[in-house]
Amino acid sequence: MNKVFFASQYVDALQNSTGYYSSRLIDGLEIDGVKVTVISNDPIFTRNGDRKSYLSQGSAKNKIIPRIFEQITVTGRLVLRIWRQVFAGDILITGTNPVLMLPFIPILKLLFGFRWCLIVHDMFPDNLIPTKMMRRDTVLYRLIDWYFTYNYRSADRLVVIGRDMQKLMEEKIGDTGSIQFVPNWANDEDVYPLPRSEAPFIS
Repeated sequence: MNKVFFASQYVDALQNSTGYYSSRLIDGLEIDGVKVTVISNDPIFTRNGDRKSYLSQGSAKNKIIPRIFEQITVTGRLVLRIWRQVFAGDILITGTNPVLMLPFIPILKLLFGFRWCLIVHDMFPDNLIPTKMMRRDTVLYRLIDWYFTYNYRSADRLVVIGRDMQKLMEEKIGDTGSIQFVPNWANDEDVYPLPRSEAPFIS
């Protein structure tokens, strides 16, 4: 029987916005009767019955060298776990985090014959432009952009979060029919203002 896998660095609602979206998408699939096997970073605890939840260890978002090292190690773990678990006919759902994982998925997809659904709420290398880490007029940017555009085209289904992301993806790969638009959303029972001292993700 075909299986559904969800692979991401962040899959818990308390981690960050990626974890929030991932957690709610997994919950929604399971409510609809789809059993989802989560592939993520190191397991920390279990919630929602027998489904494992994971937290990323040692996140170094604000330091470039530690962050690159973290991306490499997390990517290695995820790719190895996908290699061992996802086979022909299965469905693999990933986000765009960690970004270094994306180039490996088309290769694994070709080797094993699974189907790939990519949820896009952050697009690399475009997200480096506002931070001034790269410029669009450089050869390096164009090469990276060409390669990642190939990766996006390799997905069987692209689920883009937000209209701006939909427009950007259509500019990159054209309107191929593989793009599914989903508006940004939040559940106001989950997301609401809190005093800084009471926010769980800060403490």
